[in-house]
Amino acid sequence: MRLCHNPPCMPALTKSLALRGFKRYVQAGVVTATSEQPAYPASNLTGLDLWHRVWRSVQGVVSGVQLKLDLGAAYAIQGVDLGAVNFSDTCERSIVFSNASDLSSPVYTVARAAAFDLSLPTLAADVTRTGRHLTYLHAPGELTVRYVGITIWDTANVWGFLRAAFALAEPVFQPLRNMEKGWERASKLMGDPGVEQALRQVQIPLPSISQAEERKLLSLARAWKSTGRLMVSPQPLSPATWPQDQIWGTFGGPVKAVARDQGGRIRTTALSFQEVNE
Repeated sequence: MRLCHNPPCMPALTKSLALRGFKRYVQAGVVTATSEQPAYPASNLTGLDLWHRVWRSVQGVVSGVQLKLDLGAAYAIQGVDLGAVNFSDTCERSIVFSNASDLSSPVYTVARAAAFDLSLPTLAADVTRTGRHLTYLHAPGELTVRYVGITIWDTANVWGFLRAAFALAEPVFQPLRNMEKGWERASKLMGDPGVEQALRQVQIPLPSISQAEERKLLSLARAWKSTGRLMVSPQPLSPATWPQDQIWGTFGGPVKAVARDQGGRIRTTALSFQEVNE
């Protein structure tokens, strides 16, 4: 059950591609935790490193651990992500959105529930070497808050500690018109025998975007280039697809757009993203 204390804001989440990570509110804010190892403090979650600058809870503390994201000011956000986590399949999480530093009088509360939707079975383990991403997307619309509290329960964690590489609390960018239904999933194989890995890739045609949307996508691609990272959710309304299809990745190349009408009001483009592992 989810408890809503204020009416939701617009825009509501749609089936279109959802991008986060372009505002980096958490990266300019402060992250604290109720449990952290001195060498791996929660402040590391303001970084974007997948391996070296990470957060870990104290060994043996895997249940009831809370992370608090202080964005520094109240911002409109719609998506929350913990990147590259080591949480087990049975992990649970709850989330509180608030404008109070003690997370009281919440604007919105997401009750304790499974951290991952694993209702689409696989024939073999399908978790990247860096780990899954824990994601919550607020479907009704944006919430204007300063603080986000994420509590984790993971008694089945085989590592004996909780780990995450980065945190995001962001608005969501989506093209107004749904993306082409024939979007492509792929994997890039790399590495040496015994340590080979598959990095996920997505190719997303957008046959009808507005001039304003084209400008946003072009500016994002030019600012982020081929190294800036974004969280990419091809099917944001289908949580069961997130473990396999959602990626933390970079643009696969420059964004090109073609005018579909003489006035150039409608454009056609395609976005490509490739997963990173460092």
